[in-house]
Amino acid sequence: MKKLKYYFDNIVSRGTGALMALLVVVSLAVVFLLALIAYLYVLFNPALVESYAGADSMEGLNSLVSAFWFTFHHVIAPGEELELIIESPLIVFLIMTLATFWGIIVFSLIISFISSAFNDKLESLRRGRNLVVEKGHTLILDYNESVPILIEEFIEAFENRRKSVIVILSENDPVEVLRDIHAQTPKAKGIKVIVRMGNPTRKEDLEMVSAGTAKSIIIATQNDMSVIKQILALKKTDLYLDSNPSYVVAMVQDFHNLDVVQKIGDGKVEVIYLEELKSKVFARSCLHPGLSHVYKQIFSFVGNEIYLDSKEEFKGKTFKELSERMEGGSLIGILHDGTPLLNPPADTVVESADKAIILAESFGAYHYSNAAHKDYRTAYETGPYVNAPRKILGLGFNSNVPYVIEDMEKYVGDGSELTLLVPNEAAKKKIEAKFKSTTNFQLNVIVGTAHSHRTLEQFAFDQYDTLAVFANDQKVMESADEETLLTLLHLQEFKKKFSTFPTIVVEIKENKSVESLEYVDVDDFIVSNILISKIMAQVSEDRYLYAVINELVSEYGQEFYLKRVSAYLKPGAAYPVYALVNAVIQKNEVFIGYKKHKEPIVLNPSKYEEIEFGPQDRVIVAASG
Repeated sequence: MKKLKYYFDNIVSRGTGALMALLVVVSLAVVFLLALIAYLYVLFNPALVESYAGADSMEGLNSLVSAFWFTFHHVIAPGEELELIIESPLIVFLIMTLATFWGIIVFSLIISFISSAFNDKLESLRRGRNLVVEKGHTLILDYNESVPILIEEFIEAFENRRKSVIVILSENDPVEVLRDIHAQTPKAKGIKVIVRMGNPTRKEDLEMVSAGTAKSIIIATQNDMSVIKQILALKKTDLYLDSNPSYVVAMVQDFHNLDVVQKIGDGKVEVIYLEELKSKVFARSCLHPGLSHVYKQIFSFVGNEIYLDSKEEFKGKTFKELSERMEGGSLIGILHDGTPLLNPPADTVVESADKAIILAESFGAYHYSNAAHKDYRTAYETGPYVNAPRKILGLGFNSNVPYVIEDMEKYVGDGSELTLLVPNEAAKKKIEAKFKSTTNFQLNVIVGTAHSHRTLEQFAFDQYDTLAVFANDQKVMESADEETLLTLLHLQEFKKKFSTFPTIVVEIKENKSVESLEYVDVDDFIVSNILISKIMAQVSEDRYLYAVINELVSEYGQEFYLKRVSAYLKPGAAYPVYALVNAVIQKNEVFIGYKKHKEPIVLNPSKYEEIEFGPQDRVIVAASG
């Protein structure tokens, strides 16, 4: 008996298919047993059977085979010949009644098994363990708060495309992941999001989501060791076949891991160094308020973004000629032999195999214009641009602050001053140890609480031109952004007491904290995970864009600046934009757009729009210094 129970348990554990097979075997055995009894009864009692009015109904019991079929018919069609059975002998009546009851039981079990199988399938789908049969999809490994931002970017990018597919592989519940995505992103007809549950470091799970046939793979993990493990797992898939052009986009937090990831990537991985990007963008935004809006727009699919395009009308033209006469787009460089050349020499000729690197609202929304241009060379200012001395107040401290200060020092004029309020002596010692001597500015470090009204009232805010609020690593409250918000609320009170107040630039840790900023007045803010997510989305669509983006935020090449318009054109007159473009080219720089005082930035304006600039207006350029 124990063995029978053991065998039964083994069969049940194999699932619905095994149960269905067992039911078929048992049913055939039951039908055979009942048919045998009925056949033997009729065989040994022919006279008794013939005396019944329903004797004709029992002709099906004259042989064992026909008896089997007769009984089986009562199992699969219970009660169909009820009247004839009622008129049969008692034994036959009881046997066929048992067959009828067994039929009811069998069909009930079948319905139960089907229902169970359906529920198992639903549970399997809920667990997200089904194979993804897709090609050319975008695969995102891991799930965190940055993924909805990525999805939102892709919704914008794929708006005018045929159905595009995004697959997410993470260890989170797929139902919860989809619910979170739908809560944070708008609905889109042109995009399908598939979520599977699995470990991104396992080859089998990567193959489940067709990693080898993906167009590109984004590793959203914010842990360097996890990034390394996932790349090593991807190397075991078809992604690393020589014939596969697909690639991976990943980010690292620690500089020491950057070289490791690049080496194990074998040319298949575009690696973004998170801390460097954050520090450089924040440092530039502090020195050029409004610049973060340039980054946000250019490194996004919303508004003006960077495109690589080749048109017949571009070929044979010089970089200078194309820059001056491209309408609907701003030329910032050329992609030559797979290498981006930002702001090349003005006489560089665009060859047939080259692609133009263009800032525009949409792909193809630009053309070469032959419209007449007036000569404005007499209005050009040819003197060098000199960085003005700055007085900056920094509030708060995190591990990125020393790198921000290091970047700031390179772009401020002589005689600048930086005062930094840090939360404790340990932070003060770190800053003073790293900056024992500075070249361009005097550094003052003070210990105090940035979100304390009593601490803040010691500062004469009208003596500073920029106020940088950093997110604290060693937070006292539940989150760093809560401390930042409290600091900003105090600053709003001080703003009412001073006739002039510095430009406020804020670092935000989490995307959800952005909504709180509408209650305070800030000039600029940086949300690091939003910016990184936008860049990763862009690079996943075209890997050559990373070299362009990397140079635009690095000190070794072209960088974004907001410079005084008076450094390019003599004030006091209205000029068409192409005159400003020409003046910028004369200084070996690239025109991006402009910013009127206290107005939003304008990127990629029409070359024929006439504008009168004031002394506080700025031109947005990409330059080497």
